[in-house]
Amino acid sequence: QAARIAAEQRSRRLAKLAALQAERREVEQMLESANAEAIVAENELRVGNSEVDAKYREAHAITVQYQQLLDQRTNAIAALAKERDEARAQLRAARLALIDGVEVDAATMAAI
Repeated sequence: QAARIAAEQRSRRLAKLAALQAERREVEQMLESANAEAIVAENELRVGNSEVDAKYREAHAITVQYQQLLDQRTNAIAALAKERDEARAQLRAARLALIDGVEVDAATMAAI
């Protein structure tokens, strides 16, 4: 009878051990699956970061180009203002010369 009880206990322990091993395998599979998902998510994040970096570089390049165009516009306006002021000064001088009866050359007359 003691041998039968010992065999039953051993059988129960083996069944319990088998159940624990099955549960352990299930948990290991869940961990492997979660790890694979984490790797995929990390790769997607890297791709997303790369895309964000590319968009940032593109936006920065556009900003630099826009600033250069603004600088060119400012320089062109300044050059035109200088030409305008020089032309006004020539015109003023020519008018004064005409008023004073001084002879004016052909270029100055064309400007008038």
